[in-house]
Amino acid sequence: RLLVILYAQEGRSIRETHKALHIGTATVQRIRRNWFRYSCLENPFKQPNGRQRAIQSIAVIHLQLLFEERRDWYLEELQAELRKAVGCDVCLSTVWRCLRSLGITHKQVS
Repeated sequence: RLLVILYAQEGRSIRETHKALHIGTATVQRIRRNWFRYSCLENPFKQPNGRQRAIQSIAVIHLQLLFEERRDWYLEELQAELRKAVGCDVCLSTVWRCLRSLGITHKQVS
């Protein structure tokens, strides 16, 4: 990205920059536009893509600790404890997906 700016300061065109650096013309235009508008390589006002995470990392850690302590709990109990302790109100499918991402796919009570 810095090379795009250096080429622009040398007076090279978008097409020359695109051919020399082997990147798309739209990319060159976007980098140059951000530099001339905001004096930085990226748009500082760009919003993050996608939805906000339903369950934050602190809640995932708490859920993992809960499961390690009490392996015989049902999903509803884990959900209620998560709501009470962290204030994270999520549905059962989110709790299930979170447990699955932690590598917990089924419970075996010994």
